[in-house]
Parts: sequence; C-alpha cells; structure tokens
Amino acid sequence: MIAHGNKANEDGNIRGLSIGYGVVIVLAALLTVTLSGIYLERNRLINVGDAAALVASDYAAKTQYLASLGAPSEADRSGGATEAVASFLQDSGAASKFTKLELVAVDTSGATARVTLRSRRSVLAAFDLDGPGAFALTLSGTGVATAVVSGN
Repeated sequence: MIAHGNKANEDGNIRGLSIGYGVVIVLAALLTVTLSGIYLERNRLINVGDAAALVASDYAAKTQYLASLGAPSEADRSGGATEAVASFLQDSGAASKFTKLELVAVDTSGATARVTLRSRRSVLAAFDLDGPGAFALTLSGTGVATAVVSGN
C-alpha cells in the first residue's frame, strides 16, 4: 500500500491558492471599475467640449454674419468666443461636474470652432478614496462644431 503525504499540509496549500485567486479576482474587478469610470468621465468631457464648441461656433457665425451686413464687428472674435464658452461652462453647471475643469483653448476659423477642455480625475474616485494625495490623471477632451450661416 502506498502512503500519501500529510493531508493537513495539502489543505493549507489549497487554502493559500484560493486566497491568492480571490485577491486576483478582486484586483481585476477594481481595475475594471476604475478604467470604466475614467472612460465614462472622458466621454462626458468630450460631450461638454462639443456643446462648448457649438456655443463658440454660434458666436463666431453671429459675428461673421453681422460683419457681412456691415455692422461693427469685434476685432478679436476668438476672445469673444472664449468668453462665451467660459460663460456657458459656468451657466450649464459643467464646471461643478468635473474636478478642476480648465478651458485650454478656443480656436475659431470662420464659423468653425474647436474647444479643448482639461480635467483631473483621481484614479480611485469611484471608491471615494480620492484624498489630496491621491494619484490623479489628466483627461483632455476636444469638441469641434461648425455653424452654417445662410442668408435669405
């Protein structure tokens, strides 16, 4: 008859392996939740960028249209568009939905506008572990819009 090793030692090995697999599964779930949160926040930032670009292109198209009518136009159309976008971000509440939302650039060319926004997001924000020393990523989103100006 063949004698097998100590059964208590085998049970300990299985328990350690089970704990190890459990830790790996929990870490994989945490990583999935964190990456999903970052992805969704970046998409929200891009959506806000698109809406802000629409505001800027509307402003640029309006000044272009008024200039075509001979009305006095603003010398710095991009500066006025920047003010319009900043006002939109405050009025819409977008600035309060992101951590440190920053308006990076507003570029207008004709009736086309490109708005770039930047925001910081703690990697552990999904778990309310985003204290002052938490690791954070900088997210960037760009929106582009073109207003069509037609005269009657």
